Amino acid sequence: MSYYHFKPAGLQAYIFLKYEYQNSTKSLLLLELTMLKNKKEILKMIEAKKLKSVDSSNLIENEILENVEMLFKEYFSGKPVDLFTEIQKINVDLDLKNKYKSEFAFKVFESLIRIKFGETTSYFEIGAHIGSNAYRAIGNTCRNNPIPLIVPCHRVLKKDGEIGGFMGKNSDSEWETNLKRELLTLERAKLML
Repeated sequence: MSYYHFKPAGLQAYIFLKYEYQNSTKSLLLLELTMLKNKKEILKMIEAKKLKSVDSSNLIENEILENVEMLFKEYFSGKPVDLFTEIQKINVDLDLKNKYKSEFAFKVFESLIRIKFGETTSYFEIGAHIGSNAYRAIGNTCRNNPIPLIVPCHRVLKKDGEIGGFMGKNSDSEWETNLKRELLTLERAKLML
């Protein structure tokens, strides 16, 4: 497994990608996307998961990664980019059936990708849409989302309109909540601040 990271202008986080290059299809299989607050966290992630850096001799792999970074730069400039659709157009496979293994999780995923740039929903509304009142399980599915931003779980708020959590992978939940607020502000979503 390999990694790639970059820091979009204006964002107080690094985008960190864990992927495998698929030689047979000349594409990337994106395994995980996370946002990390500093280079120290990036180094910990690389060591913990024993990842290798980009193969600089593979021009196709490098071109795909440059296109991914350009796509995210466009998003972080405030343009209404549908990352889920657009990333797949640049030879990035998401392998969604293996990421969302249960039927319940896949239904939540399908609801998440329907939330457009600048829009928000709630765990309650997702539950109503998929016919479930297991709001905590919906929240857990969002928290365990391996590719946030691409599957926009940051657009899900509490029923009362408060921000709620985001990612749930780091120990600093205040930083994660502020990051979620920053993303929603970038998308010009209406929030209860």
